[in-house]
Amino acid sequence: MNYWASTFVPWEAPFDFTYWGAIDAHMAKSVIIENNFVGGAQRSGILYNGGLCPGVTSIQPGMNHSIQNNIIHSALSAVSIFPDYTYASDGKYGSSLTCVSVIGFTVFKAVHWGIYYQNTPSVIIDSNILVDNQVGLISFVLAPSMLGHVLSGKTAQISNTIFIGRSSTFNCLTDVKPTDFNALNAMTIYAFGAGRNGLGIVGLTVGNFIANSNGMPHKPWYVKNI
Repeated sequence: MNYWASTFVPWEAPFDFTYWGAIDAHMAKSVIIENNFVGGAQRSGILYNGGLCPGVTSIQPGMNHSIQNNIIHSALSAVSIFPDYTYASDGKYGSSLTCVSVIGFTVFKAVHWGIYYQNTPSVIIDSNILVDNQVGLISFVLAPSMLGHVLSGKTAQISNTIFIGRSSTFNCLTDVKPTDFNALNAMTIYAFGAGRNGLGIVGLTVGNFIANSNGMPHKPWYVKNI
């Protein structure tokens, strides 16, 4: 589903912070997402909880899990993993996985974020192609709390991923940020640094390690909510 719900119920729009995906799998205990092409999603291209890291064969016994060969373009946030969603049945901060992956995506012309990761497991981001996005990749690895003075060996590993700021197919006259009803009500998603005017671009941000969620999507997606 490419449309944002409040497109059809406009009086709810100022209070609607849902960013569900054209492919929406964040409530699934295990997923197979293969060979898809998503274009023009009003909010997220794919919203899910991540793939498996090397050495892990399944999430749930008897359930297959495979995410590969997916292409997404022209979404506000193309590949999205949110802090409140995990594969565990007990919800927030309860995932039994210590690592998830984002592997094998091709993303181009994302309005704000090509790949957006914010969750508690370590993350491996590998073999992606990110082209003509405002910010190609940003990652936040959450927990433990700094108040507990607990050491953690969590990591954000990015490898074999191609970042292209502006390709020869990008047209500055036609490839512009949307100003429709949906975009005007998606105020918290704006990418940092590159600015709202869309004149700047960022390929990769250094991995962020923070104690708790920054409050997205109700709060700005890129700052710590103190």
